[in-house]
Amino acid sequence: MPCMVGAMESQFLKMICQINRAKKCLDVGTFTGMSALAMAEGIPADGKVVTLEFSEEIAKVANKIIQASSVASKIDLRVGAAAHAMK
Repeated sequence: MPCMVGAMESQFLKMICQINRAKKCLDVGTFTGMSALAMAEGIPADGKVVTLEFSEEIAKVANKIIQASSVASKIDLRVGAAAHAMK
């Protein structure tokens, strides 16, 4: 599948997190997990990225990618309707 967030976009997300000294991020629509990974790289060790994915099949693929990363402990992947999860 094509990646919705490319290398340049992911570096921009990481930089925005660093500039704003973000500790919490919300990613709606995980897909491959690239944006969640980029944000997790840009936040401190005690930060958290919550990423929401509707499709269980897509979430399984993203979870494999996330778990193989060095920032997996900062990412909380939730599967289901985003409107429900954000409540």
